[in-house]
Amino acid sequence: MMYRASQYLAWLALVLAFSCKSGTALAQSSLRVGLTYSSDPALDCPSVAELSTSIARQLGYDPFTSEASAPQLRVVITKLVDGAEAQIEWIDQGQQSEGERRLASGGSGCGELARSLPFALAVQIQLHAASASAPPTPVATTKPVDPPAKPPPAHPVAPAKPPRLIFVGVGALARHGLTPGVSPGVRVLGVLSRRAWSLELSAHATLPAELRRADATGFTARELGVNLVPCLRWAPVGLCAVGTLSLLHVRGQGVDRIGSPSSTTGGLGGRVQLLWPALERLGVVVQGEALAVLSPRDVLLNRTTVWSTAPVAFTAILDFAAIFR
Repeated sequence: MMYRASQYLAWLALVLAFSCKSGTALAQSSLRVGLTYSSDPALDCPSVAELSTSIARQLGYDPFTSEASAPQLRVVITKLVDGAEAQIEWIDQGQQSEGERRLASGGSGCGELARSLPFALAVQIQLHAASASAPPTPVATTKPVDPPAKPPPAHPVAPAKPPRLIFVGVGALARHGLTPGVSPGVRVLGVLSRRAWSLELSAHATLPAELRRADATGFTARELGVNLVPCLRWAPVGLCAVGTLSLLHVRGQGVDRIGSPSSTTGGLGGRVQLLWPALERLGVVVQGEALAVLSPRDVLLNRTTVWSTAPVAFTAILDFAAIFR
């Protein structure tokens, strides 16, 4: 049976309201279960630690154990054409399936499903705990009945940290504005990322670009630079600020005195990126960047200005990065 997230939450609310009559039994239950969890990497779903922490916070105790004899809760999240779907299956202590439920959500990611799934699983654990702790039929006795023992205090659940990812990779770029024409280049990068932010440190170099005039004079120019790029991420999209420090190297051609001067320049701007996890350990990042040139530079041939850097430089970037968790 499949429910959309909003329908499933409404159904669960009715179940909870109906089970309030056995609230004392639920409060005293401490059912221990095993959790098996997997999700499609393209959905950016919560990790198993985040999911179990959220469920424990709602129950008021940590219900999960690694004991093979405990009941098992299996959760598999897969990507659909128009959203995501969670398949939930309960395996009893005899390793028999008690059936499965499916919880679906729309959108391109796992956000809506991540909000409703912990609540749905917590309710299922509570209902099984209530069934397991149902009191036996009372037997007449002349002895006073001892009050039920208090359940052990629940261990406090520490909030789970978001997963940390490290990207190490290489890429290609095409830049316009700091050298004549459109200059191709290469770059290397390292990125530290959490779920909502990332920080990139990278270096790049462009191939020599040439400007030649009708009188056979001209020059070639190339660029070496380093970049610091902090980003905010809403998977798979990121918005970034960019700071660049570059060294421009120029060599004259067909002039009275051939020189090879170098000059530094800086830039500040923004970048838009799109991350696509092609494989579990490989990511492809497409980026577009615009930089305001803070220190414009002029190129002189025979003491005459023949070219100047543009006030804004534009760059297209394609990166391939290995992902380390």
